[in-house]
Amino acid sequence: MALSVWGTACSFPALTSGDREPANCNSPAPVDACPQKPPVCTPVVIPESLPACSSLPSVEPHGTTRASASIVVDESNVYSAAGRGVTVIPKSGAAPWALVSDTIARAIAEDDTNIYFAGDQLWSVPKTGGAVRVLFDQPTDGIAVSDDSVFFCDYPLGTRPKLRRWSEPTGVEEVATFTDASSCGRLVVQDRNVYRIPLATPWARASRVRIADGAEDLIADNIQVSRGFAVAGPFLYFSEADSQSIQRLSLADGTRSTLFSFAGDPSAIDTDGSLLYVIVQYLDAVTKHYTPALLRMTVEGSDPCVVGSAAFDASLVVSGDRAYWTGDCLIHGAR
Repeated sequence: MALSVWGTACSFPALTSGDREPANCNSPAPVDACPQKPPVCTPVVIPESLPACSSLPSVEPHGTTRASASIVVDESNVYSAAGRGVTVIPKSGAAPWALVSDTIARAIAEDDTNIYFAGDQLWSVPKTGGAVRVLFDQPTDGIAVSDDSVFFCDYPLGTRPKLRRWSEPTGVEEVATFTDASSCGRLVVQDRNVYRIPLATPWARASRVRIADGAEDLIADNIQVSRGFAVAGPFLYFSEADSQSIQRLSLADGTRSTLFSFAGDPSAIDTDGSLLYVIVQYLDAVTKHYTPALLRMTVEGSDPCVVGSAAFDASLVVSGDRAYWTGDCLIHGAR
């Protein structure tokens, strides 16, 4: 598995490595500041307990971002929301550039023309750059785009979060008030329903809100500290930290099954409906340190293998023929 490094804001050498050898690359600095000594990233470390994915031709670091950054992807770019701003990382290898600066951004979504991001307010900005527009003037969390609507949560202090919808014709509308008081963290829209699991929460419940009438159905309970979930077709997939497992929930009848156990503190998860990807950690038998990695398996839980190394609390997006995940380097590999 050859590694290559793409051009970014700062110059640095490209390196190559074998499948099971740690490889360090001098990662470029964030787009707005290049320090004298760039940070170091480790694109690929394969835990000995699992095989490397044999069908994966390359894993490539591309730009930098925080591990906890939220990312979305379109045909041309990766957009990263981390801390105070949104950065555009072109897939072409061109230099990353700041789309928005000095604005708190915790969650991010996109449509054909705009980037939407949540933080102290809900904002939008054209993908090509321009004026930032305030869509909702209260703290927001969790954001998803479907058709011409942006769905998001607000969480006023001391009250249960509300699911809201913004659209150009009508502005902001309230869809529902969630039963659970925890913040949203992540929303997924499918088939005119909005799905939610409060993240990093013990005894959490998965719920589904019908957009048409705002009715909330509780579809699973007793979820012990999930840090990520995805919805595809008739199933909801989620990671569960306490059981160290990947779970699958039938949206038709609520049947819950374990796809993979001993997943090593699983967190972010995504799927294209046939393959499932999840960020996990494995204990290195020699160093006694945990090694975060991106794990791939089928949606039935078979054929698990390691795509490459990652970072704890990484974000993950499957888009087209690639998976993208965050760390000291923004990394992507052919799937």
